[in-house]
Amino acid sequence: MKGKMMLKRIMLLIIWVMIVNGVQSQSDGVSDERFERLSRGINLTGWFWYGPQDHAGLDARFTDAELMQLVELGFTYVRIPITLEFVLDPTTEDLLNQSNVDYLLRAIQRLNQIGLAVTVDIHSTSLADSDAANYSGALEDPAFVDVFVEFWGNFAAYLSDTNPEMVFLEPMNEPVFYDDPQQWVPIQEQLIAAIRENAPEHTIVVSGARWSSRETLMALEPFDDRNLVYNFHWYEPFVFTHQGATWSSDFLVNLRDIPYPSSPQIIAPLLNSIPEGEARDQVRWYGEGNWNAERIRAEIDQVAAWAAEHNLRLICNEFGVHRPNAPIADRAQWTEDVRTAFEANNIGWAMWDYDNNFGLVTRDANNRPLLNSLLARALGLNLPQSNSLQTIIQDMTLPHEGRPHGVPSNFDWALQPRIGMGNNPGDFRAFIAWGQVYEAAEGNPATNTRVQLRDIQAYYLSQRDQQWHLLQRSYLVDGAAYREDFAGDDNHPADMRLEADGSVSVKAGNGYNFHFWAASGRVAITPDDIAGIFVTVQARLILDDPALPDDRANARYLLSVGADYWLDETVGWQNWETNADVAIGRFRYVTPDWQSFNMTTLTATELSANPPPF
Repeated sequence: MKGKMMLKRIMLLIIWVMIVNGVQSQSDGVSDERFERLSRGINLTGWFWYGPQDHAGLDARFTDAELMQLVELGFTYVRIPITLEFVLDPTTEDLLNQSNVDYLLRAIQRLNQIGLAVTVDIHSTSLADSDAANYSGALEDPAFVDVFVEFWGNFAAYLSDTNPEMVFLEPMNEPVFYDDPQQWVPIQEQLIAAIRENAPEHTIVVSGARWSSRETLMALEPFDDRNLVYNFHWYEPFVFTHQGATWSSDFLVNLRDIPYPSSPQIIAPLLNSIPEGEARDQVRWYGEGNWNAERIRAEIDQVAAWAAEHNLRLICNEFGVHRPNAPIADRAQWTEDVRTAFEANNIGWAMWDYDNNFGLVTRDANNRPLLNSLLARALGLNLPQSNSLQTIIQDMTLPHEGRPHGVPSNFDWALQPRIGMGNNPGDFRAFIAWGQVYEAAEGNPATNTRVQLRDIQAYYLSQRDQQWHLLQRSYLVDGAAYREDFAGDDNHPADMRLEADGSVSVKAGNGYNFHFWAASGRVAITPDDIAGIFVTVQARLILDDPALPDDRANARYLLSVGADYWLDETVGWQNWETNADVAIGRFRYVTPDWQSFNMTTLTATELSANPPPF
C-alpha cells in the first residue's frame, strides 16, 4: 500500500517538473469550439455548495424544465460550486466519497445531455471551520496541500470519463493567500500536474490569488500547459455590487440604494444620510471614481491585453450585484456594461448566480422561478418574443378590444386609438411614456387578480439619420389611481405592490383607473429631430393572493399605452397648458401571459419600411 502511494507521488512530481519545464499537454491549446462553450454561463449555487444534504434533496433542487430554460435563454454552460466535504472522504484510500462523486457525475451527465457544458468548481476547502471570506484557508497548511493535490488527482481520474469538450475542471475557487499571493503559484502548479496526469484532455481553469483578482492574474507567469483557461472574478466597484452584504466589510452592511453609474454629483445627495466613517468615505470614493461603462471597459481592457500578449484564453466566471439593496435598473445597467466589456474582449463569462442573493431569478411561494427579464436583457439572453410588427400596427389601426369603464363616449379615444400631437412637439421639449389600466365597461368579476407591469420603453425616429434611438426605458413604473374620466385631475395613491422580480402589480376599479408612467421621469427631446415615436410596455395577470382561488379567467382588465410632450422636464401640470399627448394606443385585454402593448405615431407603411426595435 505504502509503495503504491509513494510511486503515485513520484509520478505526480515528474508530471509537475514536465509542466514547469515546458513539456506540452496532450491537448496543445483550447480550440475555438471548446472555448465557445465558456462564452455565457451561470453559477448554480445552493446545490453542491450550501445545498441539500441528501441525494433526494439534490434531485429536487433544479427541475428539468428550469435547466432546459437555461439552454433556451442562450446559456452555454453552468458552473457548479462544490464544497470539498461533499466529494472528499479522508477515510478512504483514494480520498473520494464514492457515492457522492457518482451522484455528481450523474448530475454532470444530466446537464451535458441537454447541451450545457459544466465547470466543476471546488468552491471551498471547508465550510465548517474556515473563514467565510477565505475559502482556500486550509491550503495554508502544507500538510493539507499534499492531501488536496492527491485528492484532485483521484478526482480527475473519475472525471476523465466525461467529455472534455463539455466538462472543465477548476481546482480551487478564489484562492486567497492575501499576505503572499506567490504562495498560491507552486500549489496551483502541483494541482495542474495532478489533474493533467489523470485527465490529459480536459481543460483546467486557473486563476490568481486574492479571490481570483485580475491584478494577481496579470502577475502570473503563464504556465507552459496550453490546455488552460485563465480566470478572474469581477465585482468592481465593491461599494455598488456588495451594498448590504453581511459577510464582507462591516461598512457595507447598512448601504442601500447606492446608484450606478457614479459621479461626485450623483453621489453628493447621499452622503449626508450616511454616518461619518468608513461607509461615507467609501461612497465618496465611489463617486469620485466616476464608475460607468467607460471606466469598466478600461479596467477590463487591461486584463484582456495581458491575455492577448501571452496568447491565453480568458474568462470571468463570477460577476454580479447583491440583489436586496441595489436599485433594480442600476443593477441591470452595471451587468450590461460588464457583460459587453467582456464580449468586446472575447472573455467568456458566468454570472453569479442563478437564484440566490445575486440571482437572475427569484422564487414565488410555490418555489417556481421568476426570471428578472431586465437582467436577462442586460445579459443579452434570448427572451420569449412577446411583440411583433403586426401587433404594433394593429395597436394603432384596430378598434379597442373592449371599452374602458367610465370613459365618456365623446372622448375621441373611447373606442379606438388616436394620434395627438404626433411627430410635431412644437414648443415642448420633454417627453414621458405612460399607460392606463381600466376595468372593462361590462364589468370585472375577478377579485383575486392583479395586473403586473414591467419595462416601459420609448424610442424616437430621428429626422437626421432615419434611425430609431432609445428615448427612455424604465423597468419600474410609477403612477396613481385617477378618476376614470380624469375630471379635475382627481387622483389618490393606487393599490401598487412590488413583485419579486422587481416589477409592480396593481388593481383598478371603483371609478378609478391606474394611470402609470416611466418611474425614471421625463426626458429631454430635440423637437425638430422627431420623425416618429414608439412606446411599448409588458403586462400580464397574476394572482392577488396565491392561497385563494385563481379567477384570472374571469378578469376583464384593459390596458393602453401612450405618451405626453411637456414644456420641460420639471414643470407642473397646469390644465393641459404645460403638456399634450403624443398619441394613445389601442386598449386590449390583459391575459395571464406576458403581452406587449404599443403606441406609435407612424403609419403601417412607414412601420413596415422602418420597424422600431422590439
